[in-house]
Amino acid sequence: MNFVALMAAFLASANLFAASIYFTVEMNQMGGGRVYLPCVYSDRFTAQCLFDSGSDNTSVGFNSFTQNLPSVGKTHFAGAAGKAKECDVVQIDSLAIGEFQKNAVLASRCADSVPADVVGINVLEGESFVFDFSERRIQTEVQIPSQIRAQELKVLPAGHLVVPIRVAGQMMGAVWDTGASLSAVDQEFVKEFPHAFTFVGEVSGGDVTGIPLRMKMYKTAAIEAAGIRLPESYVLALDFSAFRGTYFGDEVKMILGLNHMQSQKWYFDLPAQLWAIE
Repeated sequence: MNFVALMAAFLASANLFAASIYFTVEMNQMGGGRVYLPCVYSDRFTAQCLFDSGSDNTSVGFNSFTQNLPSVGKTHFAGAAGKAKECDVVQIDSLAIGEFQKNAVLASRCADSVPADVVGINVLEGESFVFDFSERRIQTEVQIPSQIRAQELKVLPAGHLVVPIRVAGQMMGAVWDTGASLSAVDQEFVKEFPHAFTFVGEVSGGDVTGIPLRMKMYKTAAIEAAGIRLPESYVLALDFSAFRGTYFGDEVKMILGLNHMQSQKWYFDLPAQLWAIE
């Protein structure tokens, strides 16, 4: 490889320059939705990828391109239902998302394509970025503005981003999860502070493995993050016991979903482990 080609490969891999990723959103009637990114695998295969910052794993669907990728290992998914499924791990030569590119990306590939084409938070490991819902854009290599008070960001061993929030006057950790259409709260917290939640009804859904779930939905009192009051919205009550031992620990009592992210810009500086909103 000549010097010019070597430098080009290095720069593409290191993402030394700011990159813009414009996304699309599919909204639902409850004020939540799904964020989709324009993905290109190995400069050949295009897909609309769900952006799931609550997942520590990137996955690809089982299709004409990925079915020919050799398996380099196995991985296991465990969703809110508490049941695990085994999938292959494959390596993608490059993953381009808008102007952003990551090389040699490991991704899960499940034969039933559940989950399929998901960009997890691991793709942004080591990056500083802003998630701007109003502009439908993720911008990398962005520093937290000096006029905004940055706070310490907790990054769990699996890569989940945990921000401190206040609900019903109680401080707790919340996983920042763009893959969650609606926020979810530990059902034990709802039982402990019932005055903060108004029961709406039961809804049907599914976890990351595709297992169906019945969940109670509530309208919640205001949630505060970094002193900013987030819009009142809905939350789902879940049994967090499946998450505590494997992912979150006891501090995390909420999954902050897309319905609570739409009014602010969310800044994350992963190398410095800082975050802020405005």
